[in-house]
Amino acid sequence: MKTKFHTLITGVLLSTLAIGVYANERAITIEVTGKISQRCNLQTVDSELEFKSGSQGSLVSTRLQINCNMPMAIDMRSDFGGMKRMSDDISNTDLKPYEYQAEFNIDTLGFSRTVSSKELKDGVRYSTAPDIPFSTQGVLNVTMMESIMFAGEYRDVIRIEVSPDLGADANQLES
Repeated sequence: MKTKFHTLITGVLLSTLAIGVYANERAITIEVTGKISQRCNLQTVDSELEFKSGSQGSLVSTRLQINCNMPMAIDMRSDFGGMKRMSDDISNTDLKPYEYQAEFNIDTLGFSRTVSSKELKDGVRYSTAPDIPFSTQGVLNVTMMESIMFAGEYRDVIRIEVSPDLGADANQLES
């Protein structure tokens, strides 16, 4: 049974397959070439995660659909470095953001990285090299590391970008 993925790859191979035939009286040389373009993308099932309580240890998570045909670089960044209180009152905007931990897992690769929201403020980069995720799922878990004390609306944005990992120089691999 062919899946959409196999049909896509077959279509790509056939659309970029080139055959060259060179002949003389005694031999034939047949050159066959092809190319598969790099592909690396990430989609989320739930793009907005809401803590029902701001207490320490509160957890929210979302599943991520990953499709990459070579080792993948993962860049993660936080807008505020924690859950920041959103307020029109200028005196309240000076409160430090409340820290959380973000854990990114791809079970099929045995890939798991945990990072604090403070570290995400500056951005981090990971690599799945030498593993290739192909079509799989990952999970992003976000856990509050401290309790939110003041009433109000709190917010942060975690940006995750994936791209083909083009070399070890750009990698920040962690055990």
